[in-house]
Amino acid sequence: MASQLGFASFSAFFVPLSRPRWIAPQKSPQRRARRPSHFAATNLLFTGSGDASPQFAPVLILPGLGNSSADYASLASSLAERGHAAVSIAPVARWKWSLNARGFFISDYWKGTLRPDQVLKWYFGCVDLGLRELVESGMDLCGISVVGHSAGGWLGRAYLAECAPAELRVSSLVTLGTPHKAPPTGQMDQTRGLLKYIDKECGMSDLVDDFVCVAGTGTIGKQFGNGSVGEYVAYLSYAAVSGEGNVDGDGVTPVNAACAPSGRLVICNDCDHSMLTSRRWYGEGEAYQKWVSNLP
Repeated sequence: MASQLGFASFSAFFVPLSRPRWIAPQKSPQRRARRPSHFAATNLLFTGSGDASPQFAPVLILPGLGNSSADYASLASSLAERGHAAVSIAPVARWKWSLNARGFFISDYWKGTLRPDQVLKWYFGCVDLGLRELVESGMDLCGISVVGHSAGGWLGRAYLAECAPAELRVSSLVTLGTPHKAPPTGQMDQTRGLLKYIDKECGMSDLVDDFVCVAGTGTIGKQFGNGSVGEYVAYLSYAAVSGEGNVDGDGVTPVNAACAPSGRLVICNDCDHSMLTSRRWYGEGEAYQKWVSNLP
């Protein structure tokens, strides 16, 4: 349960990168032949059946706080089965989240005024590598979809607004259980200012064609002694994110904080936040079917 709370509350920090050298300024990459197996994977790249023409755009998956890329293999396979031309997962190792601790040595961390140009260079580097995997498989960066889980959703917003290569065009950005709103004034911002900055400076209306914010319901936060341990953990997490604990959500992110101003809200009933604690998460079953149709 404690790991659930960490997905929403532990700070994440990052710096913008220069334009990746692997992206050609004008030349389109040569398309590589598909592999004959039902699922072909080069590291974290998934493609569909070699016999079928792809029906949908390539997808880049951005892992959430505390997760590794391997946690999303099942989701990537499902998207490849659906007919997406290629599905890449930004290569994030679970241990790398410990690099966030270096933010403790930045004065803006303690002031609660961190900006995306200060820390977590490693995460944006992983996003670059995920895009590179798509390019090297023969995909065009124009018209891809991006799926960000938990903190990966707002990290994706920061990347697209401040770090993305000029050639990148995102048709659809879908966030799964992402807290998009900064805590109310007077409430401690456990992202140490990052969410406030992103909420203000990283709007998506001019950067993506469609912005879909997916929220889960089914866990109402309850104070200690009034419910289960999970409901109490949810209460603490919801209160940290939105200032209100006795609300509905996915156990980590409350519905009232899961949609950005320019986003379109999609609700998944009886959906849990993480695949590490439940199979009722956003990447499985009815919850997955509820939002996947938003990917072109």
